[in-house]
Amino acid sequence: MYTPVRYIFLLLLGTALLISCGERAGIRKQLTEFRQTLIVIPDDMEVCNDGTVGMADMSGLSPMKMIVYYDSTECSACRIVHLPDLEPLYDMAREDGRFDVLTVFSPKQEELEEVRVQLMVQDVPFPVYVDTFGSFARQNGTIPKEALFHSFMIDGEGRPVFVGNPANSEKVRDILLKVLDDNGH
Repeated sequence: MYTPVRYIFLLLLGTALLISCGERAGIRKQLTEFRQTLIVIPDDMEVCNDGTVGMADMSGLSPMKMIVYYDSTECSACRIVHLPDLEPLYDMAREDGRFDVLTVFSPKQEELEEVRVQLMVQDVPFPVYVDTFGSFARQNGTIPKEALFHSFMIDGEGRPVFVGNPANSEKVRDILLKVLDDNGH
C-alpha cells in the first residue's frame, strides 16, 4: 500500500527525471544550433604572454583552434587563479600539433585593467587573449550563455566541431582526437 509520503517521493522522483530529460533535450538542441554558427576570431585582441601584454597576432595559428572562453558574467579573478588547470590542454595541443588553444577573457570594461594586471602577475606559461574592445563577445553572440559551451573547437572555417574540455578527462580527450582525425587533421 502506498502512503502519502511514498506518493510525494514518487512524484518528486518523476518530476526530477522529466526535468533531466527536458534539460538534455534542450542541451542537444543548443548544441545542434551552436555547431551551425560561425565563430569569428577578431584581430583586435590583446595577448598576455610571459608577463607582458601586447596586441595579438593570430597569423601563425593552426586552422583548428580549441577555444576556452570566459565571458563577462564569470568571475575573471577566480578564473585567472585556475588558469594552470588548463596546462594539460596546452600540453596536448603541443604534443598533437594539429590544433592551437586560445584562452579568451571578455571582461566587463570596468574590470579590464584588473584582468590585465592579474594575468601579468599570475605569469601563466601560455598565451591568454583579452577581448579588450568586446569584439569577440559582440561578434560571437551565438555562443550559448551556459559555461558548458565555453570550451569548444572550431575548424578552419570557424565552425564549432567539438564542445567540451579535454584537459582532465581521458574520454573527452579521445573524442577530441577522433574529431581531429575525422576533420582530416
